[in-house]
Amino acid sequence: MNVERRKFLQQLAGVCSTGVARGLGVGILTATPVAAVTGATAAAATATATLTGLRPYGAGVRAQVFEVIVRQAMAGAPWQSICKGPMRVNNITEDEIKAEVERRKSEAYKEEISKHVEGGPCYCRDCTAKNLERYRLYNERLAAIPHSNSAPCACQSCQNAVRKTVKDILDELWNSAPAAI
Repeated sequence: MNVERRKFLQQLAGVCSTGVARGLGVGILTATPVAAVTGATAAAATATATLTGLRPYGAGVRAQVFEVIVRQAMAGAPWQSICKGPMRVNNITEDEIKAEVERRKSEAYKEEISKHVEGGPCYCRDCTAKNLERYRLYNERLAAIPHSNSAPCACQSCQNAVRKTVKDILDELWNSAPAAI
């Protein structure tokens, strides 16, 4: 998954989880800080007022918005109110969301997604269990690496120190880089 798509999905998840459309960023006429707004109704009203300048972005984005809203609905969130703005902008109806939620709750769907897939990423129960076991064994073996006084050391605490140092360097460069880069 590319970085831009990941950022978009994170923003969209924030939009639907807080009921605020400001995370979409594009086409918003007024930037309303709504972190202080309380209640789903107030957030939905703010999102609806803020969305007046938004326009649909395309089929790919619509599918991503649709997916996030369906996941919100399946999780039991009050999606009708908190996702009202993104639904309106992307021409998504409540009936579409309800139909997709019902489809995903059906036994046929559960069987469909649990089938094994050859030649690509597979998320069937057996492959998921095997991958989790591989991940557990990998972490177990990494944790077993003893500390070495000579460089390079691959023990867990030294790896964590290297990750922290690299993160600090990247954060510093990111925050101090000129806007033209």
